Amino acid sequence: PIAGKPMLHHHIEACASIPEIDEIFLLGFFDKRMFEDFISSMSMLFSPKISYLQEPVDELGTAGGLLHFRETLLANNHSGFFVLLHCDVCCAFPLAPVITFHR
Repeated sequence: PIAGKPMLHHHIEACASIPEIDEIFLLGFFDKRMFEDFISSMSMLFSPKISYLQEPVDELGTAGGLLHFRETLLANNHSGFFVLLHCDVCCAFPLAPVITFHR
């Protein structure tokens, strides 16, 4: 935990503070059952829909995972714009200005 919260909580909280973000995908190779309780509790705290996408193998890496789940990630995303955060890194970052800059 960082500041009394799981690291992923900080990332989800940052994303949930951006009104345009209405869906959050957690992508990884861990068994999705490990995240069920966490996602349920985060869904009660924050309004964006939160889903976990489990990679079929652990060798895909970030780009491989994005490629594998591209249809799911872009299904409701007509602009094709998305934000990618590596959740094993925690830092203070100005998410809203970064998104504005890249749009």
